[in-house]
Amino acid sequence: MYLKKLALAGFKSFAEPVELEFSKGVSAIVGPNGSGKSNITDAIRWVLGEQSTKSLRGKKMEDVIFSGTEKKKPLSYAEVILTLDNTSGFTLDNLDEIVITRRLFRSGESEYRMNQKNCKLKDIHELFMDTGLGKNGYSLISQGGIENIIGASPQELRGIVEEAVGIVNYKTKKQEAEKKLENTQNNLERLKDILEEIEKQLKPLKAQSEKAKEYLELREALKKVDLMVFYHNMKDASEQLAAYEKQLAEIRFQIFEIEKKTEEKDRAFQAARGNIRGITEQADAMAEALEQLKKRIGACERELLITQGKSENESANAERLTQDLNAHLDEHSRCQAEYDGLAASRDAAAQAYAAESEALQKLVDEKSRHQAELEAEKLKQAEGVSLREEREQQRAVLNDTLLDLKTRLAGFTTRKSFHEDQLKRVSEEQARSSQLLADIKLEAEQNERTHARLAAETESLKTQAEAAEKKAQGLRNDYSVLENNYKVNLSQRDYLKSVQKNYSDYFPSIRTIMNSREHLGDMIDKVYGPVGELLSIPDRFTMAVDVALGAKSQNIVVEDVSTANQCINILKKQRAGRATFLPLDNLRYGRVEARDLEILSRAPGFEGIASELVAYGPRFKRVIESLLGRIVVAADFNAGRAIQKAIFGKYTVVTLEGEIFYPGGAIVGGYNKSGKQSPLFKKAEIEKLEAEMKRQDSEKIKLKAAYREAFKAYEGLKEAAKKAELRLNSVEQERWKISQNLETTKKRMAESDRIFMNLQDDAGSSLEKEKRLRETVAQKEAELAALEAEMEQDDTGSAEYIEVIRGAIEGLNRKISEGRVKLARDNEGIRSLEQQMAMIHSQIETCVGREKKVESEIRACRESSALHRTRCEALKVETEELQAAVNEKRAALESFSAETREQTAISEALEQEIKDLNHQLILQNETKSNAEMAKNKLEMQMTHWEENIFESYDMNFVMVGDIYEALSRENLDLSPENQRSLKGRMAAMGNVNVGAIEEYLELNERYGFMSAQYKDLTKAKGELERIIDNLYESMERQFAKQFAELQKKFTRIFGILFEGGKAHIEYTDPENVLESGIELVAQPPGKNLRHISLLSGGEKSMIAIALLFSFLELNPSPFCVIDEIDAALDDHNIYRFTSYLEHIAADNQFIIITHRKSTLEACDAIYGVSMAKNGISKLVAVRLSDYVEAVDS
Repeated sequence: MYLKKLALAGFKSFAEPVELEFSKGVSAIVGPNGSGKSNITDAIRWVLGEQSTKSLRGKKMEDVIFSGTEKKKPLSYAEVILTLDNTSGFTLDNLDEIVITRRLFRSGESEYRMNQKNCKLKDIHELFMDTGLGKNGYSLISQGGIENIIGASPQELRGIVEEAVGIVNYKTKKQEAEKKLENTQNNLERLKDILEEIEKQLKPLKAQSEKAKEYLELREALKKVDLMVFYHNMKDASEQLAAYEKQLAEIRFQIFEIEKKTEEKDRAFQAARGNIRGITEQADAMAEALEQLKKRIGACERELLITQGKSENESANAERLTQDLNAHLDEHSRCQAEYDGLAASRDAAAQAYAAESEALQKLVDEKSRHQAELEAEKLKQAEGVSLREEREQQRAVLNDTLLDLKTRLAGFTTRKSFHEDQLKRVSEEQARSSQLLADIKLEAEQNERTHARLAAETESLKTQAEAAEKKAQGLRNDYSVLENNYKVNLSQRDYLKSVQKNYSDYFPSIRTIMNSREHLGDMIDKVYGPVGELLSIPDRFTMAVDVALGAKSQNIVVEDVSTANQCINILKKQRAGRATFLPLDNLRYGRVEARDLEILSRAPGFEGIASELVAYGPRFKRVIESLLGRIVVAADFNAGRAIQKAIFGKYTVVTLEGEIFYPGGAIVGGYNKSGKQSPLFKKAEIEKLEAEMKRQDSEKIKLKAAYREAFKAYEGLKEAAKKAELRLNSVEQERWKISQNLETTKKRMAESDRIFMNLQDDAGSSLEKEKRLRETVAQKEAELAALEAEMEQDDTGSAEYIEVIRGAIEGLNRKISEGRVKLARDNEGIRSLEQQMAMIHSQIETCVGREKKVESEIRACRESSALHRTRCEALKVETEELQAAVNEKRAALESFSAETREQTAISEALEQEIKDLNHQLILQNETKSNAEMAKNKLEMQMTHWEENIFESYDMNFVMVGDIYEALSRENLDLSPENQRSLKGRMAAMGNVNVGAIEEYLELNERYGFMSAQYKDLTKAKGELERIIDNLYESMERQFAKQFAELQKKFTRIFGILFEGGKAHIEYTDPENVLESGIELVAQPPGKNLRHISLLSGGEKSMIAIALLFSFLELNPSPFCVIDEIDAALDDHNIYRFTSYLEHIAADNQFIIITHRKSTLEACDAIYGVSMAKNGISKLVAVRLSDYVEAVDS
């Protein structure tokens, strides 16, 4: 056998496929340093199974794959194919060639092939065992490897020697036999323990087996009886069950009819309720308009009351002014009467004055006559009478003056008396006016207090009424807002319910199933609906549960597998897609383990197990547990992550915000762009809306009651404010009257004061004048008395005639004086009367002015009252029109109320009908429930019977029916007494190990088998020990024989290569041939024996070469590859090396990597290796002569 061909592809620097064909003899591989020559050696070593990357001059096995250059990318695999010529029959295979392939991928995958068939590394090692190409082989010497042989330890050198002497195969077989012996011994010990244990069990198990056989005979007898009784019971129950099914079908039909009628009535009821809502909305709008009209009527009524109050005030003022006018007219009449009386008195006094003046004139005429007579008499007298006459004239003048003064004084006395009367009358008038003024002021103060109190009360009531109105309006607005919100929520709820009822949010397949009543028939009652419709989730956990369920929320829960099968057939028939069904009788579920639950309960942020956070019917426990029983809910992301670590990722964890932690480590989270809500969210929204609507209903009732109370309070306050305002208007009218009376009284008092002051002024002036006049009268009387005294002294001889005349004149003078005094008094009286008349006339003129003013005021009041009455009439007309509109609205409201009552009556009748139908439905459902309960009870009983039979005998009703005919032919005692007797006998046997029969048979069989195994293993152990002993002897014999031959060959070849000297190999422990190390002893010619490490490099190489040639002569190898073994040799040593190489090459194939010319001369073929600038090794054709010339130059 020799190396015929070597192919490399992607190995180290050989990026491109390269193939080398070798012949027998010596072949050389040449090339510059770094061109890749040694890579060929590495390739041969690698394809033969080298596992050490150090031996391949790398750090990791992947380094043998071409790693790429600047211009060429790295390759993904390396492949080496080694072809051996086997025509000599080196191996037992009848093959001319042996092709060994090794391929390594950069991913780490590796494969070995032998003759294009996959093989193991062990196969390759066995092929080249004891050929020098094995693990410790000597036929593959890498660069610098020659020193490794010289420097090897005794044990390392022994490994090489074992390869050369050919005991590696024996050694490998011995190691395998020893390993088998160890396993056999272990098996023997284990079998011995088992046999001892089985022997202990066999005897009691045999007794149990016999007892079990008796028990089984009793059980078989009981089984036949039980099966027959079971079949009879099941047959009777099946008939009863069929009757129940028929009854339930009839009840379901009746329920369907009732539900149909109920739906029709409910639609009519909803229509009636819709009509009521529409009428109510119109009525609310009408009520609002009515309320506005009432407000307008209230405003008109208030204005009417105010206007009527003003009109009444004006009328009252006119009445009061009329009364004042009448008072003024009375005063005018009194003054006029007094004036007329004074005028009459003045006229009478004037007549008397004229009569007295005439009488006085007569007296004056008579005096004048007497004076004329006196004058005539005096003329008769003589001279001397002139002085007396002068004195007489003076006395006459004084008398006239005094008379005039006294007349005037009498007038002053009369005027004084008049002034005193007038002052007294005016004083009394002032006193009366003062008392009246005080009374009016007191009345004004009382009126002011009453007015202030009523004004405050009215203002307070108005404020309270406004506040109450605002409150009522606010409540009404709140009610309207709440009503609108309620309507919005109702609309939204109805829409969501419509979506929910029609399953619009579900897959089309789900809608098809849920709307397939006509296809499913009675089985529709066994379709419970999607999982999402069977759950009630608190708002806090909706997101977590929705995310946890995902699409599973649309899984349909059904009663059993047959229902699921029918639903699937419907989907297939209608081509409506696929759906997942959850049959209640086919579900299995697991829960969180107790120890994990304890860990979770202590974890922060743990919310609970998802199945425990939702509400559902007890019937669906399996469904919810199977879907959510192993889902853990955490508060947030951090809590979820901590919980997942705490439970080592055993369960799925979801957070309240929707993140998911899967057991495998994946985390899902983020934001859903679509914003589409799942059915679970819609259901939660419906529940939230219904709760909100319920709260709004309650709030509406409260607001309505509060509004009624507030409006009632507002109406009461408004009425109270209205009454208070009327009282205030009445008080204001009184106040105005009082102010008018006060003004009139003040004017009268001012006029009385003016008159009183004028009278006082006149009285003072008259007193002063009277005083001066009295002083003048006294002075004149004194002058007159002095004059008369002088005249009396002078008048000594007046004649008697003169005396008589004088006496007559004096008498006349006295009469004239008295007459004049009286005239003066009368004149003064007339003057006084005229003054009184002037004063009264002034009062009459004042009265006339007042009358005119009062008449003007009365006209103004009457005109204002007429205007107010006109406004009142207009307001009354407007109020009547508004009242008519109110009546019309009320009539409309009454119509709405009647229509509402009618619709309410209809809705109530419909509601009653619905209640009646619901009652019938309840009764039918109750009947159905009772029938279903009876049916379920019977089914449970049948299931219980069947489970008991199945549990006891592993048979069902159908299987029992198959054997019923055979059992019925046996004369079996089916009485309960026989059943009890059999059960009692079985119970009396106590605990019976029925499996003991089988166990005994198995254990006995096992015991026999184990005993046979034990014998076989004992025999195998002896055989292995014999084989090991034989191998040991063969190895020892082979090693000793071949080692002795190796010693001879090494000593001979050493002498040839060194042309003398001594060398040998020896045992380090000659007593232990197979374990002893091997030492190399060499003494070149002319040198003392010393340690080999002290020799030169060339000497070491020659010793190694001698040992290599010894190995090859003793045990020729298929081929030998040596890399630069001649590097340390001089020309003489190379000559000796090549000479012996040519000798030994007759039986061995050599592949030499060298740079030495002398070595090349001994080669039969040369292969060139070069490396271009691209860093890729290539083969080149080399002519021996050219290469030798190149080397020489």
